[in-house]
Amino acid sequence: MRALVSPIVLSSSPPGPFLSRIVNVFLALTVALCACSPIASALESPWVSSGQANARLLTSSDQVAPGESIWLALELELPDGWHTYWRNPGDSGAPPTLDYSLPKGVLLGEMNWVPPEIIPFGPLINLGYKKRAFYAQPLKLPPEFEGEYLDIQLKGRWLVCEAVCIPERAELALRLPVNPASMDEVSEKETGGRTRGSFTRGDRVVWLSTLQALWPKPLPGATVHMNQNQVVVRLPASVAAVSEQAKLTYLPYASESIDLTLAQEWQLSSNSGLVELVLPAALDAPVDMTGVVLFEEIVAGETLRGAFEVVHAVQPVAGSDSLTVLTAMLFAFLGGLILNLMPCVFPVLSIKVLGLIQPASRRSRLAAGLSYGAGVIVSFLALALMLVILRELGENLGWGFQLQWPWMVGVLALIFVLLGLNLSGFFEIGLGLQAFAGNLEAGQNRASGMSSFWTGVLAVVVAAPCTAPFMGAALGYAMTQPLHSTFAIFFALGVGMAAPMTLLASYPRLLSGLPKPGPWMVRLKEVLAFPMYFSALWLVWVLSEQTGGLGLLIWGSLFIGSVFLIWLGQQAPSLERVLWLLALLILPLGFAQLETRSSPSMDPLLQDERSASGSLIYSDEAVTSALANGHPVFVDFTADWCITCKVNERVAIQAAATRALFDAQGVVVLVADWTNEDASITQALARFGRVGVPLYLLYRPGEQDPLILPQLLTTDVIREALMGDASSSS
Repeated sequence: MRALVSPIVLSSSPPGPFLSRIVNVFLALTVALCACSPIASALESPWVSSGQANARLLTSSDQVAPGESIWLALELELPDGWHTYWRNPGDSGAPPTLDYSLPKGVLLGEMNWVPPEIIPFGPLINLGYKKRAFYAQPLKLPPEFEGEYLDIQLKGRWLVCEAVCIPERAELALRLPVNPASMDEVSEKETGGRTRGSFTRGDRVVWLSTLQALWPKPLPGATVHMNQNQVVVRLPASVAAVSEQAKLTYLPYASESIDLTLAQEWQLSSNSGLVELVLPAALDAPVDMTGVVLFEEIVAGETLRGAFEVVHAVQPVAGSDSLTVLTAMLFAFLGGLILNLMPCVFPVLSIKVLGLIQPASRRSRLAAGLSYGAGVIVSFLALALMLVILRELGENLGWGFQLQWPWMVGVLALIFVLLGLNLSGFFEIGLGLQAFAGNLEAGQNRASGMSSFWTGVLAVVVAAPCTAPFMGAALGYAMTQPLHSTFAIFFALGVGMAAPMTLLASYPRLLSGLPKPGPWMVRLKEVLAFPMYFSALWLVWVLSEQTGGLGLLIWGSLFIGSVFLIWLGQQAPSLERVLWLLALLILPLGFAQLETRSSPSMDPLLQDERSASGSLIYSDEAVTSALANGHPVFVDFTADWCITCKVNERVAIQAAATRALFDAQGVVVLVADWTNEDASITQALARFGRVGVPLYLLYRPGEQDPLILPQLLTTDVIREALMGDASSSS
């Protein structure tokens, strides 16, 4: 079946009929509201006729500052019946060629392509745009730029076709004022962290945010790979019903790689919850068949259209027979067990063990253990639900996403340092906060049960950024499955993590080797404060990497304010409830001011710059370039909040033996830093069946796919992989 999609694409991701309506209504309201808004207008060049088409340049702002990024776009206006082309033009035609002349140091990023319309022409299928086409690219000024104006010149060539095709060309120019103060005048919240402004055209406003909504985003679980001489595309069955009511059309980015005239028949896959399309590949088709899927669905008489990206699957994690739900659940259970050994979880578990030593009945201990287990399992299921919902809404999130939010890092750091002060005896915290760490007082069964539950929640929040062995493949598989399978795998993960503590609570004999309760417990309680302080120090360091000095100042002020409120409550106990209410009102407002600062890995214009460690910033282009020059490539997917990553870097990646080996073999090291939310890294992780870090890839010249190294590295593992003695590992 073939989807004939109009040039107006209402949604970039297919969350289902109901959510599609919400997205479409939201976009329509956005355009309507923005048309009335007085935000800064864009700059545009005069229209230039290239023959049949009219062309002009647009920028997303009427001025730019040194170090600032904006959007630069070519707009083509075509008469009725004429069309121009997409990146894959189809059976004939060619995409436009845009040769920009820019001052030295000005960077121009990759083209962003709006999904095309399918344009049949006799026996041929063309892919392109009618009436109007936008070709947008990010543009960045270097910080040292000193001119008063940015002069942009374009020599462009494009094909426009009706019954005949006419090659046309035009030269366009635009002078953009450079205002050093403009970065201060427009907040990062307004700019979205990279660009700002809108595209304007006379009395019609086309907002950049609306244009960006049309750019296809990767759909979790949607993959494409080559299987001998066939192209296999797999999608979650929930995308759209495989019936006459819903039409799906796969279009690869590479031209002449499939026969576009063939009917595309989607069938239920042998793997439950997936549909698949199998097409013969052209003889010279590339291995990477990444592309888009256009969808068209009729709901209540309305036609909903959209597009999403399907990424090349290096290993068949979606729909693969190598993993089943049962084996993924087993891997998740083992990964949950190992999570208890991670240093990020130790401070919370140590306090819980101390609570179990307290004199108590077997029944109360059992209740506390079960409550703790319930807190762990419910938290993992809640994380799974959040990931599913947010991804359905188009967000690119992965495992450990909560520590990509600076406000969450700040909240956790504050909780840990206050709990440490509590354990050190500087002050006693009431049940409202003590519930996060475990009630250390005996005889309060109900409060103890709730505190055990919240201990489980806190353990999951701080453990989630860690990815233990076995977890990576299991979680990557889980996010491609139907809801019931996804929740089953996350449930198994929670059971694995909760099992050791629940067993200790259920069988007191396991604690018989510990000394009997006594004064030593007070000293142990004080000693356990120090892991809390170290955890808080680690989180504050992560916060500084995310937000810089201003973030530290905000967090420090909130910490001092919290201690002051606690002290004030001790001086006037009658005001304790009022002070808690005051804290609940003030702290969220303060933490909301913690904003992520931009980083090189988040900016598509800075892919040639280096990370803090001196390694190159990861990008697909950097991998391709290094391999083309005959260099092996080692890719380190990492994050500052990932303790496993930091341990691997210290003991293996940055070890002297490894550095010497890399130098001798000419290895190019690329770092994909996921400390802050980065959609491109999330997409790359999804291509390899992962939802979190760490992930280590080794590309070797002459081989199509990389080796996936274990999540726990040693220098020997890296050496064996590089020298060709190791196979990929999940």
